[in-house]
Amino acid sequence: MLTHLLGQGGPLLTQLGVGALIHGTRLVQASDIVRLSPTMPHPIMFSDDDPTLARVRETALALPEATEVVAHGRPTFRCGKIFAYYGGSVKGGEMMNTSVLFRPDPAEAQALSGDARFFVPAYVGAHGWLGVDLSRAPDWDEVAELLDASFRLVAPAKLIHRLDGL
Repeated sequence: MLTHLLGQGGPLLTQLGVGALIHGTRLVQASDIVRLSPTMPHPIMFSDDDPTLARVRETALALPEATEVVAHGRPTFRCGKIFAYYGGSVKGGEMMNTSVLFRPDPAEAQALSGDARFFVPAYVGAHGWLGVDLSRAPDWDEVAELLDASFRLVAPAKLIHRLDGL
């Protein structure tokens, strides 16, 4: 792979004025090297005026010290660690742009996976995460419960105590 071959040198080659190089039997342009750079930002894959995202934000950011950070082109919700993503894709399949990825309560994970609204997301699904499709009349009380449970799995004890009013 080109990035493996070049290491961190992709942008450096462009800065040094190298226009192309040979990789195997293929001529690679410097512009291709820059696109493979680990410093390239991901394209934004959401719209700030999405009403579903607005509702997810309202729910997630109501949790103690929750913040939103755009990472990999999507909103992530954090309390130090990520407890939810807005949007994602099914592992090996279609994009689910109107969805929430979350860490399920281990006691409920199997039951949730049997529900057609839920899916195993790409990348984080291997670590136990699930996604819920919000494109068809979501149950917002359920979404709030899923976000709350996910938050509790990663939040520091002091934030869980604040959530519980202790």
